[in-house]
Amino acid sequence: MKKPMPWTSPVALGVLVGCLVVLTSVFAGDVAATSSPTSTTLGRTELTTNTASSATARAFANQLLNRAALPAGAVVTKRLVAPLTNAAGLVALTDLVVVHRNYVLQRPVDLASFLRDHHAPGATIEGPQTVSGSAVTSVTGYQLNLPFASRHLSYEQLDYTVGTTAPSDKELRVDAEVVWVPIENVSMPTSHPVILTAYGHMTAFAGSSDPTTVTLTKSEAVQLRHALSSLSNTAGGVCMEDATLFTLATSFTAPGSTRSVKWTATADVCPGVLSVVSGTRHVALDDHSCVLRSLVGKFLPARKAAATRLSLKNCVG
Repeated sequence: MKKPMPWTSPVALGVLVGCLVVLTSVFAGDVAATSSPTSTTLGRTELTTNTASSATARAFANQLLNRAALPAGAVVTKRLVAPLTNAAGLVALTDLVVVHRNYVLQRPVDLASFLRDHHAPGATIEGPQTVSGSAVTSVTGYQLNLPFASRHLSYEQLDYTVGTTAPSDKELRVDAEVVWVPIENVSMPTSHPVILTAYGHMTAFAGSSDPTTVTLTKSEAVQLRHALSSLSNTAGGVCMEDATLFTLATSFTAPGSTRSVKWTATADVCPGVLSVVSGTRHVALDDHSCVLRSLVGKFLPARKAAATRLSLKNCVG
């Protein structure tokens, strides 16, 4: 997954809102149960967290590597004649865990054709990326982005790199890359009015403007509360420019206190993060949910907030 390109118009905003889709694994259920849930209550906002250590992330990455499809005749080796680097390249993500394994290929293989024929259903292939090396005649890499099934993973990918050291000798490196995140279920408070704000214009340099503000009914607020509770955590991403897609704002009274606590949720255009702030706590969620975006669009007045409406059409799930 590469760094998103700049956007300069509402139309481009609609394209770039999908620049970072959370990628998780069909195998995640094997590891997800290893985390122990704890619960923290912030007024009427509950955060239920499954804390995952780097060791858990590495264990899952190794499981993923064990299940990676391999060409016939691939023999694992601890040392390659000409050590390979990851030709596909690594993304700059916090808490990225990478493990790799080396193989010697006993017979020629068309890596692109092999991945097309053997990748998991729903996976996407990117490449080739070709680099030069001092001890090899060519190095080619492919990225295999995997379908998601676990809320614990905010990034998952297999990288395949093949290098030719002689006319009949080929080497293969496979990298498993994951970002493992806690599960934090955010419950929006609805005891006080909830204010939804969306925007009519978005530009690369000026951000969002021409706001439209709506006070949600109790029923509408409860529907959004339910949609928010199902969102996945995200590690975010890197975008050249950004703008606010929409905001939600309300408050609640802390238990045993008369003090009012502010609660806000701000969705951005790229990479698509919903930043929830409740008092002094902050949670980053993926905001590409079709259910969430459909509700936000439904609650906006007709013919208002055109830029937000356009970007809301880009969703996942």
